[in-house]
Amino acid sequence: MPAHCTGSHIGVRQLSNGDSLAATDLKGNAVVDKLAKEAAGADRLSRQQRKMVSDLSETVAAIARWLGQVTHLANGMPDPAWDGSGKQK
Repeated sequence: MPAHCTGSHIGVRQLSNGDSLAATDLKGNAVVDKLAKEAAGADRLSRQQRKMVSDLSETVAAIARWLGQVTHLANGMPDPAWDGSGKQK
């Protein structure tokens, strides 16, 4: 089904199977679009749920940044169990 069709496209636009767009194609597509929007609306998260996900995403990102910084600093610290000669203290 071609996108964004109107009644003026009936008999003019071509479907992927080679047939011309018919009035029944346009009506059927309108029904499918309506049902898809209703289904999407029924599964939509509430504003409160979306805010919670957003807030948690920010928290996870902050923790990941902190973990990266701590790891970088830890990798630069000398190991107290080694004396620098390659031998363990």
